[in-house]
Formats: sequence, structure tokens, C-alpha cells
Amino acid sequence: MKFQRLFAFLLTALLGVAAASAAAPSWTSLGPFGGGVAFITPDPVHRGVLYAATSLGVYRTADAGGSWAPIYTGLLLGGEGRVAVDPFHPKTIYLNGAAGGQRLLKSTDRGAHWFSISAGLPLSSFILAVDPAKEGRLYGGSFGQGMWRSLDAGASWQPASTGLPEFSTVRAIAPAPGPAGKILIAANHGVYRSDDAGASWTLVHGGLPTDVPTAMAFAPADPRTAYVYFNSRGLYRSTDGGVSWRRVLGARSREAQEISISPRATRVVYVKFGDGILFRSTDGGQHWGQLSPLPASAVAADPFSATTVYSSFYTGQSLGGVWRSVDQGETWTARNQGMTSIQAASMAIQNGDPSKIWITPGSGTALRTTNGGAVWSPNRTPAGETLLQLYSGPGSRIVAYTWDELFIPHLWSTDDNGGSWTQLPVPALQGQELAFLSVPTSPSTLYAAKLDEPIYGGGLLNVLRSTDGGAHWESSQEFTLTCGLGEMAAAPSNPAVLYLGGCKNEHEAGVLRSGDGGVTFADVSAGLPASEVLALAVAPGAPDTVWTGTAGDGVWKSTDGGASWTRAGGELTGLAVTSLLAPAVPGRVYAALRDGRILRSGDGGATWDDWTGGLPRSSVADLIALPGAPRRVYAATRQGIWLLTEAD
Repeated sequence: MKFQRLFAFLLTALLGVAAASAAAPSWTSLGPFGGGVAFITPDPVHRGVLYAATSLGVYRTADAGGSWAPIYTGLLLGGEGRVAVDPFHPKTIYLNGAAGGQRLLKSTDRGAHWFSISAGLPLSSFILAVDPAKEGRLYGGSFGQGMWRSLDAGASWQPASTGLPEFSTVRAIAPAPGPAGKILIAANHGVYRSDDAGASWTLVHGGLPTDVPTAMAFAPADPRTAYVYFNSRGLYRSTDGGVSWRRVLGARSREAQEISISPRATRVVYVKFGDGILFRSTDGGQHWGQLSPLPASAVAADPFSATTVYSSFYTGQSLGGVWRSVDQGETWTARNQGMTSIQAASMAIQNGDPSKIWITPGSGTALRTTNGGAVWSPNRTPAGETLLQLYSGPGSRIVAYTWDELFIPHLWSTDDNGGSWTQLPVPALQGQELAFLSVPTSPSTLYAAKLDEPIYGGGLLNVLRSTDGGAHWESSQEFTLTCGLGEMAAAPSNPAVLYLGGCKNEHEAGVLRSGDGGVTFADVSAGLPASEVLALAVAPGAPDTVWTGTAGDGVWKSTDGGASWTRAGGELTGLAVTSLLAPAVPGRVYAALRDGRILRSGDGGATWDDWTGGLPRSSVADLIALPGAPRRVYAATRQGIWLLTEAD
């Protein structure tokens, strides 16, 4: 009986843990939707199914861009990432350009699961093409190592460079829609043709110049029609399967990067150039016209409609993503819902109003929404400088930390939603490292910390404070810090209590505490592990209760202002914590990990639960909760802004 009671107790406990984990609420994306798209790949079999490759992952739509969902959230290398669809088994897709050793990935379930097929391939840059006329046959072109092919859908690879010059670089691959085994490639020595699936190659003459081709394509519905572009001479067209060629468009200042031919109308051709200009011909290259004035980064003709084409426009006036035209490029409509490919490197919530959010996507610009993320728009940045961080100030004020063209830092403020900016008179900001802080519970309080150039292994640290929104500043004493400058955190209940994190030396964590608004500091690092402090959070009602997130040993907690420290949660031992949040809910703390997860503690850090929910596994730059709404948690991530609304 005793054993049965014990078993029942353990079972109840386990079910309780499972229920607690299952109860973790899901995160909701607030956008912004869009981002830079390197390539768009339509499914040739299923209408409305497309894949979009961005630098931050791959997305899939089944409704012609009406809604998108991520299917791969790893980094893609330098714009190389591109999806190829197997026309014989359209659930099978390939992705080249993945970061790390797995450069070529395959999925047999439309991207739900991936596995590497890179074994045996060169480590250099690699492009991929699927043979549309032969099941299971793949072609790969490399940088400096010629051609490769697979006859078993990527299970094995063999060199296929017979007839190519040594150390050939392949820039484009164009398998013909038939007969099987016919293929053209653009290499650094010219155009080569194979009629035996890459077993041998012959240099193509037939009117082509001796120059470097940069883009090539066969018409998907006509094996007689092909196009190739040469840097110095322009675009050439063949109507006999690549035997003879005729120039149909002169050279431009930038090389052509992509050619897309409509599968429904062979005479409709789109060419994208390196400057983002799109050209279109509707008569097989006899006449050409320039399309959208915005720079394009991708182009793909729809396989099921002669008048539909997809592209991407990403500039200061456009949020990028995928755009669709149903009139061959005359007019365009954004189709981006769910494409979370714009990172939020910094976030500020204006005037404590959750409908008004600002972010910087890390590209020096600002994006702003006034309706809680339903619509985002680009915003004018101060003096055209590079925007690094955003902070909320008093009233409707937004404060921006920028660099000018000489990398000199400035602080700016706007009180009219970015219509105009005023430079704040912060004295002597130049330094090797800088950190800034605004205090949500005291919006007029700003801090600026600067670490000057190291001297004999150390650096001179100075902290500035403003209590009037940046109009006037007072300075701390100058003292030596022997390592990096980290995050600052002020006590919500007493903004004069300030903690400054980083490291004291290469092997020792560092935390400084000030009780007088940064005028004087005390070292409160004793007891912390030998790991750099990356994150800080102070309890809303207790200025002496503080948590530190370290670069390699989890979270540590002090309840006496740093006089002593204890580990907060053994589950985090050995993990890197990049952001911490202690909202005004007793005992509640959130920790963002370097691996993209977010954990929550309800007992002040003694124990933690995985609270990632539906949040994509990408790096988290910041966690924010408004003082008046502590159960609404915002995460600024590499894939936009996400909101978690807690029920308790």
C-alpha cells in the first residue's frame, strides 16, 4: 500500500509538471513582416505554393503569398541560400547555402524536417539544380571546383567536370526540360553544354562572346529556348537548344543575376540585374521595358499564369518580403503576412503605449507601428546616421543612439514621431565601448556609460546621468575597468540604484553597484563565477534584489545588493543567458538563452520552465514588460517582435 501511495504521488507530480509545461502560452508575432528575400522558388506542380529564401531562413506559402510560415530558421550564407523543388516528388525540396558544414540540405516533407546531403561535396560555394527531365538527378556547381552530379537524389555525389577547364567556377546551371541529360552551364570561361547529364562538356560558340556569363535559363516549357547574359556584351537568346545565339539586349552597368521565363508563355522573360533593376520582354527579347523603380532582389514567373510574377523589393521605403504582380510587373502588391524575416536589434515602446512600438532592424533604419504591429512603416532616422539603439523617454519622446559616418556616437531625441530630431548634449561620448539605459519607471532618467581606450590592460570608465530627459548631465568619478563594458540596469523602485555588468578581467565576472545615480560605484562581484555578465535585472519592488545572466554559467541572484550571490536555478548551469526580465509580478523572472529559448521562473529563479512556446528559435536581443502591464512580455528577436500575454 505504501508503494502504491508513493507511486500515485510521483505520478501526480509528473502529470503536474507535464501540465505546467503544456500550459506554457504561445507567443504571437507582431511583425514587422517582410525582409530581404534572396530567391523565390515556385512549386512547379502545386498552384500557389512558393518558397522564399532570406538570410534569416526559409519560408513557405500555400496561398500565393497570402500567408507564410517558416520551414527553416538557420542562417543562410551571404545570399546563396536557395530552394529547389523536385518536380517528380514536390514534397521533396533542397536547400543550398546553409551555414556550417551542412551546406546542402534535403527535406522530403516540404521542410518540416531536414537532413544533410553534403557528404562528398566540396566546401566552396555551391549552387544546385534539379533535372526536370530525369527523376533523382541533381547537378551542383562549385566555386573553383567545377561540376558535380548525383544520380540518386543526393545520397551520393561524383565529380562531373570532364571537358571543363581546371578550377572552373560555375555561376549558373540550366538543365533543359528535355531531352533528359541536356544541360547548359555558365562557367568562368564561357558557356558549356552537355548532352550526357554532365559526363562530358563542350564549349559553346555559336555567336557567343568570349567573356564571363553571369546568368542563364532554359524556358521551362520549350527545350529550344534559352538565355544567357555576359557582363560586357549583354543578353543572348537561343532558339535551337543552345547551338546558336543572337544578342537581344545590350550590356548594362551591372551584371544580370537572374533570368526567369514564364512556363505558360515562353516569350515572356524577366531579367534582374545587380543594381536591382527588373527588365521584362513579352516578345521573346525583341523589346524590353524596365519595371518597378524600387530595387528588386529576386524574380520568379508563376508556373500557372502567364501574367503573374513574384519579386522582392527591400529599401528604406519598403519592408521587403515577397510582392506579386498579376499584370506582368506593371503593378505590385505586398504578400508578406507571417514572413518574420526582419530582425529587431532594439525595441522601444513609446509613452508606455503598447500600440506604439519602434524597432531598429540592425541596418541603420527605424521601423514604427502605431497599431500594435498591424502595420509597420519606415521612419526617418536622425541626420541619416546609423541607428544602433532606441529608448523610450518622457511623454512621447523616443531617444536614439547613433553613429555618424566617422563612427562618432550621438544621442538624439524626437517628440514628434520622428518628424524632427534634436541632438542631446551628452559630453564626451567618444569611447571604446558605450552603454545606454532609459528607466521605464522614471522616463526622464537616462544613463550613459563609456569605457575609454584601454591603458595597460585596463580602461577608464565614466558614467553620466540625466534626470531631465537628456538636457543636462552629471558625471561619476572616473575609475579603471580592466575588461569589457556590459549591460546596465536601474532599480524600478529607485532609479538612483544602478548596476553595471561586464567583466573585471579575462577570467572574472564584474558587477558594479551605485546607490547615488552613478556618482560613486562599489565592486559587488565577489561570489560570481568566472564568466562575463551579459544581462541584468532588478526586482521592481526591491532595489537590492538583482539577477545576473552570464556568458557561460547561467543566472545568479543577490538579495543584498551584490554583497553575496547564489546560483539561481541549477538547470541553467553552463548556459549563456543574453537577456533577463523581472516584471512587476512577484517571483517572476524571464531569461533568454543564447540558443534562442526563453525560460520562466515563478519563484525568483530557484526553478525554471521552458517558456519558448511558439517562439522561433532565434537570438533574443531584449525582453520588455511595461510597468503598468507586467503580464504582457515583448521579445525583440532576430525574427521580429513577439508578444506573450500571461493569463496569471
